Amino acid sequence: MKSINILALLLTQLIGLNIAYGQDALIKTKNLGNFTSPDNQAREFKLFDLSYNTHHWQNGASVIVEVFQDFYSPAYAKYVINFGYGKGANYGDGQIYQVENFGSHEFTVAFGNKSGLNTQSSGYPNEKIPVMLKVKAYIVCRVKVTYTYNEVASVVNHSEIAFGNTIGTVTPDFPTQTMANTAMWTTGSLRVEGLDNHYISQGNVGIGTKNPQDKLSVNGKIRAHEIRVTTATADWPDYVFKEGYNLKPLSEIERYIKINGHLPEVPSATEAGVNGVALGELNKILLKKVEELTLHAIETKKQLQQQDKEITALKQLINTHLPTTSSDTSVEIH
Repeated sequence: MKSINILALLLTQLIGLNIAYGQDALIKTKNLGNFTSPDNQAREFKLFDLSYNTHHWQNGASVIVEVFQDFYSPAYAKYVINFGYGKGANYGDGQIYQVENFGSHEFTVAFGNKSGLNTQSSGYPNEKIPVMLKVKAYIVCRVKVTYTYNEVASVVNHSEIAFGNTIGTVTPDFPTQTMANTAMWTTGSLRVEGLDNHYISQGNVGIGTKNPQDKLSVNGKIRAHEIRVTTATADWPDYVFKEGYNLKPLSEIERYIKINGHLPEVPSATEAGVNGVALGELNKILLKKVEELTLHAIETKKQLQQQDKEITALKQLINTHLPTTSSDTSVEIH
């Protein structure tokens, strides 16, 4: 009975240790120490080699790399390395996803050059790839790795990890990744409350649609106080008023309307229904039609003024040449 109590006590202590250190038998954590560039040159370090099978995604494992930047200014980034289905296994290439970040990064984590291993799994070759850490001049970083790979001294089969050393080599300066590169999903509300400007540098945004075809696609109504559309000044139809503009006669426009059922250059109802209407382009077309109509109105006014002059002249001519009456008074024609 006493021996049973002792065993129970030992088991409880082991469970407590696992909980205290956050360890599971299949999940391991390793702190790799400091990685530094002591002068004005960037350095590159091999953190570890990973091995994977080029076909069997069932043989995959997980690895998370956390980088803590201590010098220059505090910064942090967490990376998830993926050699699952379509990411090196079966097809495609492995991926490094930055899932968390903070601060001004002076480091980056990237793959080195992959190479084949002289081993196979169910007839498909195994490969290995180094995971590298680059740090900029005078930067000190510490690295923590959490993994489910089998740790070995040198990778031979799939799903193995072999850690490198802290001896770095000089490398050319490099761009750093300061933003997460994974999709963000939430079933809650998305709120952005920062005072700085907010922007989306690439891709399209959809509201009410999962397949936006333009920079902003809205499947629904939009309410705004004002919408400003910028356009190239060379396309603005002020050229209609320049000398030498080819103004189509109204008779030609009438023939076009009878045949097509809409004004020249204006989208038809069918086209508008299928493709929608570009507001900026349509406003330019409508302004062009207004300016052409203005020119026609000016020309019509000139013609009417000329007709008035001719009618007045005819009246004067008639009044001058009419015979006088017996009372010697002229008859005026109105």
